[in-house]
Amino acid sequence: MLEDYSRVLSDAKKEEQFYFFGSAEARSAASKIKSIGLFETIQVNGIKVTSYYAGHVLGACMFHV
Repeated sequence: MLEDYSRVLSDAKKEEQFYFFGSAEARSAASKIKSIGLFETIQVNGIKVTSYYAGHVLGACMFHV
């Protein structure tokens, strides 16, 4: 999604004078993503994060930090 958004922005950049990020930044951001399973607890810089079902939205989850 970030790659596509970057492409759309680069097309719009010809008309506008704004630019948020490019493909390199999108790849860098994606490399920092860590997926966890439901009910799994991980520690991030000493902070515990646990994922749970968010029953009000199909397929969504919420996090207890």
